[in-house]
Amino acid sequence: MYADVSFPISSWQVFTYRVPRELNGIIQTGSRVRARLGRRSNVQGVVVGLKEKARFKGQIQPISEIVDDIPLLDETLWQLLSWVSRYYLTPIGQVMRSGIPPRFSRHYKPAEILEVSAMEATDEAVEELRKKTPKQHELFMAILEMGGQTLVRNLSQISPRASAVCRA
Repeated sequence: MYADVSFPISSWQVFTYRVPRELNGIIQTGSRVRARLGRRSNVQGVVVGLKEKARFKGQIQPISEIVDDIPLLDETLWQLLSWVSRYYLTPIGQVMRSGIPPRFSRHYKPAEILEVSAMEATDEAVEELRKKTPKQHELFMAILEMGGQTLVRNLSQISPRASAVCRA
């Protein structure tokens, strides 16, 4: 399988890449991928089409990796961006750069959702925690009251630095 990939450059050309076997069925139109572009490696682009056979007869480079498990562009947004490209005579890579927020198009990583759980502890260990690290003790007791497990963000009312305290 082959994928046509558009990069955010000032060129009408899309580039054909070989889809590695392990990514078959995962890569879809609208998926962000990384691939070699000229001398630069790991350039981020968007898959604009998939096909079984490539028209290019030379050596075809493989896609290095997929950036997202779920395509960034759904069919409706993809159709809109394609129309904008044709209507305004602008390369699709440039239109995608304008149509996708910069936070997503560069080095976006989804926010972490941290969860904590309280381990079983003896009364002596809990008392020692209370004496030595009162903030940790306070959060430990709150976690126990919440059933022994909770999201860190649920502890922000107790301590504004709940994440740091839990990590400690």
